[in-house]
Amino acid sequence: MNSLLEDATRRLWKAQDDLASVKGQLRQAQGELVQLRQEAAQARADHDAMEQMLNRSMAGR
Repeated sequence: MNSLLEDATRRLWKAQDDLASVKGQLRQAQGELVQLRQEAAQARADHDAMEQMLNRSMAGR
């Protein structure tokens, strides 16, 4: 019986370690997602600015 309890305890510690690892990976992925969203917003703003500049250039002809 003691062996079963020890085995269950080891499994619990392993599961807790795995959970902590997954939480760390999730935090990292969330940070990367925020960065990618910021980069996408900047790319859209750059695209819009270039489009406006092109439209002004074409209107001036």
